[in-house]
Amino acid sequence: MAEFSKNGAAGTRVDEIAARAGVNKSLIYQYFGSKQELYTEVLTTVFANAAQRARVVAETCLADNTLRGMHEVVERFLTLHLRLLDEIPEYPRLLAWENLDGGKTLQRPQVKKSFTQLQEYMSAALRTFEQRGVLEAKIDSRLGLLSTMALTHYYSNYKALTHELLKSDQYDDNTIRYMWIKHCASFLSAQAVNK
Repeated sequence: MAEFSKNGAAGTRVDEIAARAGVNKSLIYQYFGSKQELYTEVLTTVFANAAQRARVVAETCLADNTLRGMHEVVERFLTLHLRLLDEIPEYPRLLAWENLDGGKTLQRPQVKKSFTQLQEYMSAALRTFEQRGVLEAKIDSRLGLLSTMALTHYYSNYKALTHELLKSDQYDDNTIRYMWIKHCASFLSAQAVNK
């Protein structure tokens, strides 16, 4: 995971993975067959882990009966999603590399299955919030997922740029993160209401 998230599929060398793992390179090929198959396994594992944690994020939001409007729901969800990215830093990096490679490995059935679980958890959460009357407009869960990913993955992958733009010498990391979440929640809430 570390090698693929650092270098992408094309830039990762099996020699370096073997050296880091303390095994012979031929053992990796014996178990996985090829570097592409190993990469597929890594993506599947990381996405399944992210989907499992996304389920916890959705359940946490659903269990919070204090959330009284779309803005509060979105803010809480973004906060929890950023925490998820902190816990699995390889996840947004691997998605960025996969995107640069045209998403070829995302099309493999085992990867696609683990990745689509993210959408399923978000859809279930959105339906529940609609039933509770918290959400003010119907939201396409696919667009909601893309919006969440765009905003949180941007922050996760471009912290240095974000801090530079927000003059990080004036604010600490937590303040910048808070400012980003508040801004994004306001933006997403307004978009959903004006839909």
